[in-house]
Parts: sequence; structure tokens; C-alpha cells
Amino acid sequence: MTSNRGTRGRGCPQGRTAAIVVAAVAVGLSCSEETGVTPLVVDGTARITGQLFLDANGSGVFESGFDDVVASALLRLRLAASGSILGETQTDAQGLFDFESIPVGTLRLEVDSILLGDSLVARFEQSDTFSVAAGDSLGFQVGVGAPERSIPEIRSLPPDEPVFTSGIALNDWTELGGSIHLESDSSFLRVTGVPAVEVGVGDSIRVSGRTSTAQGIVFLVGGRAFSLEQDARPVTPWAVTTAQAGTAQGGDLEAALVVMSQVTVTSNSAVAGGFIVEGTDGTSEVSIRIRDTTGIDPAEVPVGTVFPSVVGVLVPSGPGVWEVVPRSRDDASPPN
Repeated sequence: MTSNRGTRGRGCPQGRTAAIVVAAVAVGLSCSEETGVTPLVVDGTARITGQLFLDANGSGVFESGFDDVVASALLRLRLAASGSILGETQTDAQGLFDFESIPVGTLRLEVDSILLGDSLVARFEQSDTFSVAAGDSLGFQVGVGAPERSIPEIRSLPPDEPVFTSGIALNDWTELGGSIHLESDSSFLRVTGVPAVEVGVGDSIRVSGRTSTAQGIVFLVGGRAFSLEQDARPVTPWAVTTAQAGTAQGGDLEAALVVMSQVTVTSNSAVAGGFIVEGTDGTSEVSIRIRDTTGIDPAEVPVGTVFPSVVGVLVPSGPGVWEVVPRSRDDASPPN
């Protein structure tokens, strides 16, 4: 590529359209000999290839164990500066696309908005805006999936919105019947209906799901969880009173892992899948739902029993009311 930057081209018309620019890139641009301007000449073209896929785990990289290819989807190449379309192509049965003989320059690759709709986004393994030189052959992986949201953002969404989010797992998948509680930057989220996955307490994970609402609380349903790093950091329960646990501290600790001290059992009643004890540390009573899977027998915690500590996740049980759900026997081990 050669050009004379010292002369503005007084004899050339200003404000050329994108179409003229594209033509100039392809065949060169010449002005009147009277101007003395050296013409801009660009030799050669580039090629852009890639694959489009449904990004099931939000990684942005195609993984055959998780992701499916997207066939017959429309992609476009545009000039980055003007937005003018350079070319369009559709993916084949393997989700592959190919733009041949593309003029060099700074370009932008995009997925047609009809495929994305209002709830999906395209994730590019590398930037969707890039520069190519003559003879370049660039490859792209483009994943289509739900957007990544923070937990506070998720809490403001309407029902049935697909999302991804990331954080630290507060429970093992086996402990709560397929629900996972997640913490990120002192915000918490409950994800339900998660298929079996090797996720443990303290693991860094990414989760997906659709928003749902119960008792005025937003959580995720139909979730999936993907491990990012095992034992990423220790998990420490929030120390609360029984009164604070019963209201999730005004809702701020919804889905959090909490610990209460010196809790006296005031009642004990059987329910499906386990039993519920009412307990208090002297502030106010809170319901503690003990699941059969903890291995704790109701006879071990008669009225008057004092737990030195009770740990559990907070789950709403009614408008403005939460119950504590221990994850395992270690969370609510009856005193000897």
C-alpha cells in the first residue's frame, strides 16, 4: 500500500461514499494529473472464515461436549468506519462460513439480528472489529448465547430471561437436590433444576438458566453449571441472628449461606422430605428445614435442644419470610 500523506488532494472531490472507497480498495483510486496527487493503490484481498455455534456454557469457544453448530445463519462483514456492508454469507450444515476476496482494511463481523432476537448475544473468540492486510486469512469462532449478567442485574430482570452469570458455589450439587447457591461480590443467587455436575463448595463456576420469580424473589430455573476452577476460595458463612435469618436481613441476604449461634429448638414437625424445627437465639424464631439427606433424625433434636451453631442457605418460604436449609449434617449437627 502506498500513499502521499503530504498532499490533501485539492483536485479530488471530498466526502466520497463508502461504495467509492470499496471500489478504490479493489482497483485503486486515481485523480486528475493536474492535482499532482499520487493515487492510492491497494493490491490484494483477504479471506475470513469461521464457525457459528450455540454457546451452551458461555465460554466463547466451541466445545463439542457442550455446544451445537448453527446452520443457515446469516453473517455480514462491514467497513468498521462507515458501517457499509462488504458482504453477506450463510453458515453451512457444520456452522461454517467463508468470506472470500475481501478488500483489506478495518472491518467488523456481525451475526444477523434476526437470529439474536432480544435475548441472545454473539460472543467472539477475538474482537469482532479487526484489520486485515493483503493475503491475510483469518479464522473466527462465534458463539451465540445468553448474555452474561451480574447477580444484581439478574434480580432486576423480568421472568423467562436467559442469562449466564459466574461466582463461587456455596454448596455441593448433591446437597440440595439439584439446586446451587452462588455468591459473587457479596450478592447471592439460587439456581434450581441443575443436572448432575461435579461442583463443590468453593468452586468457581459459571451458571446458565432462565429467570423466574417466587415470593417476589428472582432466581434461575432450568439451570446448568460449569466448573471454571476447583477450590477457588474458601466459603465463609455470614454470621446472623435468627431474626436476621428469618427476613434474610431485609432481603439483602437472599440465597446466602449464613450461620447462627446458640439456637434453641422451640418446636419440631415432620414435612415432606424431612422435618422443620423452629429455633431462636433470643431475638426471634426462624424455621430450619432439615432434609432427609442430612441424615439427622427428628428424635435427635427434641424441643429444648440447643445447637451451638446452625449453618444453612436462605430460601424464601413466604412473602418477606425465609427459612434456613442446612446443606449436610455438619451444618446442623445435634449436640451430644
